Amino acid sequence: MRVGYSFDRDRLLGRFDETVKLTGLDELETTARNIVIDFAVDPFIKQEDIAKKYNLSKEGLLSINQKLRDNQHVQKLVTEYGPASAYWLNTIIPLTNSHHFQAALSNKHAYPNRIGLHPGMSCMFYCHFCPRNYYANYTRSQADHGLSIFKRLIDEDPRDTHDWPDRFRISGGHEPLTNPHVPDIISYATSKGFRMQLYTNGHNLTKTWVKKNPSIWDLHALRVSMYGVDDASYEATTKKAGSFDIVKQNIIDFLSEARARGSAMKFGINWIILPGQTKDVIKLINLIKEINLTSRRNVDFLTLREDYSPEQAGLTREDRLDLIEIFDWIKVEQKAGNLSTKIDYGYALTPLLTGYTDFGNIMRTPYHIMDPKGFPQLSLQVDNLGDAYVYHGTAYLGKTGADKYIIGRIGDKDLEQIVRDHIEGNNHFIYDKNDLEYIDSFDNAATLLLDQIRSDRAYGIDWSQRLVKSATI
Repeated sequence: MRVGYSFDRDRLLGRFDETVKLTGLDELETTARNIVIDFAVDPFIKQEDIAKKYNLSKEGLLSINQKLRDNQHVQKLVTEYGPASAYWLNTIIPLTNSHHFQAALSNKHAYPNRIGLHPGMSCMFYCHFCPRNYYANYTRSQADHGLSIFKRLIDEDPRDTHDWPDRFRISGGHEPLTNPHVPDIISYATSKGFRMQLYTNGHNLTKTWVKKNPSIWDLHALRVSMYGVDDASYEATTKKAGSFDIVKQNIIDFLSEARARGSAMKFGINWIILPGQTKDVIKLINLIKEINLTSRRNVDFLTLREDYSPEQAGLTREDRLDLIEIFDWIKVEQKAGNLSTKIDYGYALTPLLTGYTDFGNIMRTPYHIMDPKGFPQLSLQVDNLGDAYVYHGTAYLGKTGADKYIIGRIGDKDLEQIVRDHIEGNNHFIYDKNDLEYIDSFDNAATLLLDQIRSDRAYGIDWSQRLVKSATI
């Protein structure tokens, strides 16, 4: 299966019944029950493959689909309790209900739903999994130009959907807080009605910096990526001595000030679980508990992720067994009131929450099904130069091969026209296996979803005739 899961079907069905208490599932005919499990495990499975797998005619599959669409228990199991629930709830349902995705599906123009602003000039860390070019940095004059580019984007935004205030994320590329104009970007965007989010490594988020830049408090959300749980682990990852103590103290000071101000800003931590380092998750949770207690203001959320970089082998079965026990311990801590921080486990780790032990690592989309235009209707990244990049892993200055994904530079043309020219023009990307390093987990899921829907339509079954009712096109 494309998401990389292998499993014992009977044991999985027993786990579903235990978790969801859906005794009505037993009343389904065997083939229908198996199709439910297929979609709960692999949301990207194609209709033609299902028909072949169970020796069904197209009409027979359509009949089963309709019965399952009318069964609310089945709908809830697949989208909320299955091991692929993070795909359904976080990506597939929101995407298929958006006109941006419909535009990508039909190769029509739409203004990007999300735009990543990459203002960072450099970075003080040298993490081994970071795809940036360590020797390529923006100059101060380029950062000055970037400020005008980002303000132009904010001014020209079409405000074309109900969620337009969430259009922009300040991220990178390089570390955003190396750019002195970031506070100006935040305050300017906020004054125009946008709910801004900032992703940072937290090294420059000192008490002095925060005091000098009060517009940081205009953020809707701030997320710090942490790379260790003590001095040794932090230095091993970032190659910068003393960075753990700096980042930890910055977080405590920031949350303390947030409490004093009564700030409603959402504050979170991002953490990547590397192979062989699963036990560090326990240390991480205890660290967050310490931060919450010391600052007297909670970290609002934690995003736990499996390393998605192509060179990583992925978590082993032993790692996953460890994580099941750790996640059970976390749930006990949360239930006991010892941890109020909410945790987002993402695509890869969600199956472990309910003890599904025999799922492997997420597999990437094959490069040959990647969309010839990418999908700038869904997201773009814009850097200080005004270059607009398709895919999340491309907007890295000086990264070999990344300029292939630049669809235009904001200048004589605005972003609206750049995207339109790209979508309606004759140029398209030609991919090979090396291109997989430029897409993140979201890009992977969106690519699989686009390919699935197009294949299903070619087979003769529209999305509206498939199993899950809440995902509509």
